[in-house]
Amino acid sequence: MINKVKESYINTSIFEGLDKHRLNIAINYMHNTTLSLYKAWVNDNKVISFDEIVELNYNLVINGLSGLTKKD
Repeated sequence: MINKVKESYINTSIFEGLDKHRLNIAINYMHNTTLSLYKAWVNDNKVISFDEIVELNYNLVINGLSGLTKKD
């Protein structure tokens, strides 16, 4: 899951213009958030499909809590 989510971040422009220190913080944030969400998904017996949890993780990391709202 982490690799799939990481690939989706690479295709965004969110890192453009970041110096190496801010980039390091951003990457650590994404990795830690992704790992925490994965652990929560496993502890919840993987009720949500893998594809949905990957999309949810991406939306939360990119959009914060507003990423929880469904798109039309």
